[in-house]
Amino acid sequence: MVADSNTSLIDIGIPSSFVKKELHCELVPKTCWYSNVRDHTTQAQWDKIRNVCYKLANYRCEICGDTGINQGRKHRCEAHEIWKYDDVNRLQTLIGLISLCPRCHEVKHYGRATILGNDKRARFHLKHINSHWTWGQVFKHCENAIAQYEERSKYDYELNMDWLNKTFNLNIKIHREKKIDDTLQ
Repeated sequence: MVADSNTSLIDIGIPSSFVKKELHCELVPKTCWYSNVRDHTTQAQWDKIRNVCYKLANYRCEICGDTGINQGRKHRCEAHEIWKYDDVNRLQTLIGLISLCPRCHEVKHYGRATILGNDKRARFHLKHINSHWTWGQVFKHCENAIAQYEERSKYDYELNMDWLNKTFNLNIKIHREKKIDDTLQ
C-alpha cells in the first residue's frame, strides 16, 4: 500500500490504540435529550453494550488513551454514543459507541459542561488534546458547536437505533415523543 495524505495511520498497520484522535464537541439537540441508548434498553442490556465498548478499547479512552483512574470520577471510562445527524430529513442515527475518559466525555458534551460551570476546564482539555489548535480555534470550535446545537434544537429528529439491532441483536422499540410541530416553523 502506498500512503498518501488520505491514508490514515491505521491503514498502514499502526494499531488504533497508538493513534491519538482529535477531540470535538458534539452537542445533542435539546429536542433529542432524554432519548438515548440507556433509555431504550434494560439495565442488563446497557451493561453488556457498554462493557463491550470498554473491552474493545482495552478500558482506555479512545481519544487520549487515559484510563480515567486519575480524574476523580466514579467511572474510569464512559460509553459515549456516536450520532450522525441528517439535518435535511431530520434524522438522528446511532452509528456506534466510543469509550471515553471523563474529561474527553465532558468536552463532547460541552453544553452540559457550560451549564455546570465546567466550560473552562473543558476548553483546557480540548486544547490539551488538540495541541496543534490555537486558543482562537478552541473558542471558535466551541462557538460553532453551540450555534449548531441551537439550530438543530429548533426541530424534532426521528431516532434511528438500527446499529444496536445489527450489532447486539436487540429489537429496540423507539419511544421518543414529538416535542415540536415542524409545521409551525
